[in-house]
This record gives sequence, structure tokens and C-alpha cells, in this order.
Amino acid sequence: MRALGAYDKAIYEYETAADSLKQENALINEISKTYYLINNYEKSIEILNSTQKALSDSMDLYQTEIMKATAFARINNFNEMNKSVCNATQTMRSNYRNTENLKLFNELQNIKTKNPKTAKWLSLFPGAGYLYAGHKGSAATSFLINGLLAYATYTSIKTENYGLAALTGFFNISFYIGNIVGAGKSARRTNEMNKLKTIRKIEHYNNLFNQ
Repeated sequence: MRALGAYDKAIYEYETAADSLKQENALINEISKTYYLINNYEKSIEILNSTQKALSDSMDLYQTEIMKATAFARINNFNEMNKSVCNATQTMRSNYRNTENLKLFNELQNIKTKNPKTAKWLSLFPGAGYLYAGHKGSAATSFLINGLLAYATYTSIKTENYGLAALTGFFNISFYIGNIVGAGKSARRTNEMNKLKTIRKIEHYNNLFNQ
């Protein structure tokens, strides 16, 4: 059901299953992944913690700790993430695997983020905030539209067409304010995209959802 994307049905079947089935490690592992995939990372961690003591196989323990670490990363709890990564490296004897995971999780913590406040301040000059956030297309559009509206307002005043000047001026101010707010959101979106890109590399490297 998880593989088919029927997450709600999978959770329902698990919750209504016999208590003896709920103790099966393989089933618990699947349901923790299901909660993860519907963005309920806290519940996924809770389930993994409940089954961890019953695990004896080193690979199962390793995968559980990596899964927990990834879930903690999703909710920005980097302290707990590091604890789980440390536990995983102590469980797995493969130096190469440990090295690669340490590299990926370290990369996740050290992603260079864009400051939304800085993006907003830079947007006092139309387009600069979007450019700072890494959205060149939005930056060019913002600069162009603000420039055209400002020019239309200026020429309307110069030709004493005050009605049109008021209209274009209103749109110019509205778009200008929207540009400032949008740049802040763009910076946050860039941060989230960069974080998600690294997390997906971790998920793929550890085959978290391909088993």
C-alpha cells in the first residue's frame, strides 16, 4: 500500500490490525516510512523508537538510525539528527558507508542559506532581492515591470493625464510592495529547496524507500 501511494489506507490497516501483527518489525518499519511520506515526521520517529530495542540485526539498526536522522533533519532538529547519525556509525562496520553518510549529513547542516530579511531590504531596488535569492527570472521580471509602471506614471504626470497616472502609480506601488514580500518568500523557498535536495540524496543513498 505504501508503494502504491495509498498512505491513508496503509495507516488504517495498521491501526486496525491485531496487536501481534503490530509487533512485527518489518511492518513497523513500513508504517514508519508511511508516516514519513505524509510529512508526519514526529510520528515516524516515535514508531522507530518503539521498535528499536527489539532489533538485533546491525543493518536493521543502522537503517533505523538513518531513518530517524533523516526525519529529524526534516523538522530541523539537528541535535537529535547528529545523535542518530553517531549511533548509526557505531552500528555499521563499513567505513565507506559511514564516511559517505557523515559527508551528506554534514553537508545538510552547512548549507548556505539566504536571509529573507536581507532579500527584502535588497528589494528596495526592484529585482535585487530575487537575484540574491537565486531567482534570476523573477528578478528580471520584477525590474522590468516596476520600471515600465514607473515610466508610465512619470509620462502620464508629464502629459497631465492624472487619472492614468493615479492608476499606474497605484499598480506600481502595489507591485513594488509585492516584490519586497515575494523576495523574502523566495529566499525561504530557496533554503527549503536546497535542504530538500540534500535530504533526497540521503534517502536515495540509503535506499530508504526502495526496499
